[in-house]
Parts: sequence; structure tokens; C-alpha cells
Amino acid sequence: MSTFKKLSFGERRAMNRIMSMKLPIIISMLVFCLPGHGLAQTSAAGPIGDTEYQVLAAVIAQELKSPSTGWVMLAPLTATFECNPPAHNGLSFGPCGGMRTQDQTPEKVLLRVQAAIPLVSSDLTADFLRKTQQSAAITRTLPISVKQFVVDLSGATKPPYPGHPALAFYPSRVGLNAKRNRALVYAGVINWADAAHSVGKFLYLEKADNRWTIKGNLKVWSLPRK
Repeated sequence: MSTFKKLSFGERRAMNRIMSMKLPIIISMLVFCLPGHGLAQTSAAGPIGDTEYQVLAAVIAQELKSPSTGWVMLAPLTATFECNPPAHNGLSFGPCGGMRTQDQTPEKVLLRVQAAIPLVSSDLTADFLRKTQQSAAITRTLPISVKQFVVDLSGATKPPYPGHPALAFYPSRVGLNAKRNRALVYAGVINWADAAHSVGKFLYLEKADNRWTIKGNLKVWSLPRK
């Protein structure tokens, strides 16, 4: 798959610092940088619905290959196309949040997604663009049998699991077609066991027999192998 974003030396160094931090420090930093220090944002596109949570669960199960042992840390807010400042969900690359670079428009990025994944339709990108202008709160864990912890915006609740998470998951809202059987989502992931598996991708999914399956993806950033 093609990659249209290469991390600069400064960005790689910042990510390596994150990977080396103790988890309580990471969570404290995440909570501190969020707007309102604990006040969840309300998206103009409305709250995240059940279908979007199902799509995100499918991404965890298929693309990220989360182990049954260990646990997943979920960002409390969704990733967006915002820059200067980026969405305050705990993962950023310079002035933007990983979904685009500062010199790219969201529309340009989505055209590249469509070029890489021809099955992505214009109505799908339109819904995705509408939903990714502003963060929405992730208010519950995903419907999948993996241990999860949604970072508490107030900082009052700590992870009930020991050690580092296997993954930290920073997804966007999910764009859906009118029939709600096609989906487009961005997923940023930090992998504690192997930094080289820390990536950001746009993913296209289709639903059949009540199951969401990834049918295409475009990687937009990754951490280098050590």
C-alpha cells in the first residue's frame, strides 16, 4: 500500500518518547491536553451510534489483530481533520492529528483514498467528511471480547488492568453510505510491543451476513523499525 505521509525526525522522536513513557504518565498527559479538562465535546454530526461502534470493533479484530491477552486503551475523543490545533485526542503529529498533513486539504486526502480504494464512493466520503470536522466522545467500550479501557476525561478512573496496553486506539468517526452497509474510517494505533506496527490507516469495510469485513486500506503513516 502507498504511504503519503513520512514522519519527520522530530515526529519520530516524539513518538519514541511516548512509547517509552509509563502508562499513568501518558494518561495524565492525555487528560491534561483535552479541552475543558474533562468536558466531552458534542459533535455537530451527532453522537457515535451503534453501527459506528460495530465498525470500530471489526477494525480492532481484523486489522489490528489485538491479542486476547492484554488490553486496549481507547482514546476518549475521535480523530478529526483539524489542524492548528489538531483534535485533542492524545495523538498528534506537529500541527495535525495524523489524518492529513498541514499542506493537504481533507478533500485532497479523500481523493487519494478513493484512488487507492476505488470501492470508496462519493457518498461515503461525504458522510466521513461531515463527521470528521469535530471530535465526538467515545462513551463506551467496543462490542468485542477484548479487555478495553476508555480514558477517563476527568482522570478519576484509572485502568483496571496492569501494565501497558497492547494497543492504544485512536479512531475517527465512521462514514456510512445510505444503506449503512459500507463504511470508511481512519484508525491510528500505537503498538507497545512493536513500534513498527504503530500505524495510521484509512479503512474501507463492507457488511454482509451481519458482519463487517475490511476490503481495502491506505496507510498514511507508520513508525520506523528499530
